[in-house]
Amino acid sequence: MFSLVSSSFKIALNSLLVNKARASLTILGVVIGIASVITLVSVGNGLKELVGQQFASVGTNLLLVVPSRISGGSFGSSLSSVSALTNQGKFEEEDLKAIRSLSGVESAVPDLDEFVRVRYQGKEVMAQVGGTTEDLLKIFSWSISEGRFFTKGELESGRKVVLIGTKVKKELFNGSPLDRYLLVGQDRYRIIGSLSARGGFGQMDWDNTVYMPLKTAERFFGRERIDYIYFKVADMTLVSGTVANAEAILRRRHDEDDFSILAQKDLFQAANSILSALTIALGGIASISLLVGGIGIMNVMLVSVTERTAEIGLRKALGARRADILGQFLLEAVLLSGVGGIIGISLGLAGSLLLSRLLVTTVTAWSVLLSFSVAALIGIIFGILPAYKAAKLDPIEALRYE
Repeated sequence: MFSLVSSSFKIALNSLLVNKARASLTILGVVIGIASVITLVSVGNGLKELVGQQFASVGTNLLLVVPSRISGGSFGSSLSSVSALTNQGKFEEEDLKAIRSLSGVESAVPDLDEFVRVRYQGKEVMAQVGGTTEDLLKIFSWSISEGRFFTKGELESGRKVVLIGTKVKKELFNGSPLDRYLLVGQDRYRIIGSLSARGGFGQMDWDNTVYMPLKTAERFFGRERIDYIYFKVADMTLVSGTVANAEAILRRRHDEDDFSILAQKDLFQAANSILSALTIALGGIASISLLVGGIGIMNVMLVSVTERTAEIGLRKALGARRADILGQFLLEAVLLSGVGGIIGISLGLAGSLLLSRLLVTTVTAWSVLLSFSVAALIGIIFGILPAYKAAKLDPIEALRYE
């Protein structure tokens, strides 16, 4: 049995080496397809992992009050709708205090911000400028990398002091930004600290931020209404009860059901669903080249059957069965796709490694195994027709073929 398999493999290899250029071009289609699938899926998986890390760093017990009623009370597939609510300015500082006073609420902060051009000595950048309170670092599990946070006096009086994100610091300053004055709009603000790096998600880049005391921001923007309210409960088991209490108190204060309270886990599930769909779409687009590669294999094998008709007739005359001929040509097709799969996997891993310098990429074992399995399957699927055509040839007619 082993000698028969070994003999078939040698025949398959020799038949492919007879036409090296043709075999190489046929393999190329599979190589491009496999490499594309692995590379693009690694980008999608990397984005999912990055988003997961961002949400995990904040915690699943974080809740967000948005100024609009979202159908079903969950974030669901309406991820884009929240970004459209920016600057609705529906909540008041008293709403923030009311939520902060609820049993089970650990901390709460407002979200009052806009993109503003900030400048320092001729350099400028568009940054997300917002107002905040004493709970900022606690609620987002954040830290100060240099300098200090706002004092109670600065928060209460609305002093012109700011904290800046790492991206703003990098773009505008060489060295320490402490005690320098940042031009926000037309006003000068003293920098008292810089925040540690956090990354971002979607339209929110935590590193491209400038924070000032809430009262300072209200004066700067000329409005006292808050866009969103973030609050964190002490324990996950308290989420449902705390949400109900928060909804009740806000409903009493506003006399209408014009808000939604979203859990961090809902945000994560929605983002994860979108990124999963994106990953599948990227893999599907790349798989088109695999289909083209499979068609190339079938074409080459059909040509090979025609060219080797006399050989097939001779083998049948010497006692080869249909199953032997069928297996021989299937082996050649699988060999073509298998070699292409191995080279494609190598190039896909290399491509993912190169892209990791620009993007977050994650190569999973299942994507590599699936890609190689698909390559082998392509050899079988697109090799079956030529193999069947070869197997059913009449030996007498085949021997007469020129």
